[in-house]
Amino acid sequence: MRAQVWIEAVLYTIIGLALIGVVLAVVTPKINQERERRMVMQTIGSLNEFDGVMTELRDLNEGNRRKIPEFKIDTGSMYIDGESDKIIFEIDELENPYSEVGSTVHEGNVEITTNSTNKEYAVYLVLDYSSNTNLTFELKDQVKKFNAASLPYSFLIENKGVSGGKILLDIWESV
Repeated sequence: MRAQVWIEAVLYTIIGLALIGVVLAVVTPKINQERERRMVMQTIGSLNEFDGVMTELRDLNEGNRRKIPEFKIDTGSMYIDGESDKIIFEIDELENPYSEVGSTVHEGNVEITTNSTNKEYAVYLVLDYSSNTNLTFELKDQVKKFNAASLPYSFLIENKGVSGGKILLDIWESV
C-alpha cells in the first residue's frame, strides 16, 4: 500500500511537470513575439519623435537648433547617413518578422522593411530626407553609427540654411 502511494505521487508529479513544460513550450514563443513587436513599435515611436524635431527645424529659419536630450537605443543600431540623407535604425536577430518580408510599409514617416536572414529576421526603420533635406553629421556627409547602450544618447540638431536647393540640417552628438 505504501509503495502504491509513492508511485502515484511520483507519477502525478511527472504528469504535472510535463503539463507545465507543454504550457511553457506553447506560451514562450508568443511572449517573445509580443516582446519583439513592442520593441519595434517603441523604436518607431522614438523615430517619429525624432522626425518631428527634424520637420520643425526644416520649417524654421537658419540658426535654429533643437536638442533631443534622451534618445535611448536598447537594441539594434542607428545610422545617421549623411551620404544618402537618411536615418536608419536596424534591429536584427529577431525570431519573428514584424511585417511581410521584403515589402515596405509606412507608420508615420518611418519606412519599415523586414528582411529574412537564415532563421532570423531584421527590421529596417528608415527616415528618408533625401528629397528636401541635406543631412550631415558634424558638418560632414558621413555615416555615423550608434549602437545599443545603457545610457541614452543626446543629439543637437541645427538648421544651417539652404545648401544646393535643400535645407541643411546638421546633427551633433551632444554631451
